[in-house]
Amino acid sequence: MKTIVYLLRHAESVPSRELAHGDWPLSSRGQQQAAQLADYLNTLKVDQLFSSPFKRAMDTVTPFANSSSLKIAQIADLRERKLTEGFVDNIWEVMDRAWHDLAFRLPNCESGFECQQRIVNAVKHLANEHRGETLLISSHGNAIGLFLHSMDATFGIAEMRSMRMPDLFRINYEDESFSWDRGFTYSQM
Repeated sequence: MKTIVYLLRHAESVPSRELAHGDWPLSSRGQQQAAQLADYLNTLKVDQLFSSPFKRAMDTVTPFANSSSLKIAQIADLRERKLTEGFVDNIWEVMDRAWHDLAFRLPNCESGFECQQRIVNAVKHLANEHRGETLLISSHGNAIGLFLHSMDATFGIAEMRSMRMPDLFRINYEDESFSWDRGFTYSQM
């Protein structure tokens, strides 16, 4: 029995030195994107809605949850990768190094392998618990990129950097394995 999983990268957010990484809000443009996204997501016939507990991921799907009457289940393992301690100006330098060496991690942070294993296991658990249903999962660029990399090793830093905010990917789960439906395309409004 096939389960369809839509992986949604959150809308545009506002990184801030003053806020914890998980508390970054959507920008005003991101709020508009989330509102517009709700209509599109309603066409997907989603049965279950899950999100990272980070504010920007939750706020991206809140308009859809309100319009569809679905409840958002927060799943801690859908959170963004902890790449650094605190705000860093040279985030892309760290990101480049981390993507070229998935074992690399700064002290008290998470390697690419660790994040990848975490998100793959979380999505697999949800897909197994909701077989035959359509799931929408709101998460983050680095985590989703590492999930996609688990299915296609050619998906690297360049592809992750080209992901949009928001962006949407359709994954099929059947016979205990994932396959990326590359025929599915999402056009932003």
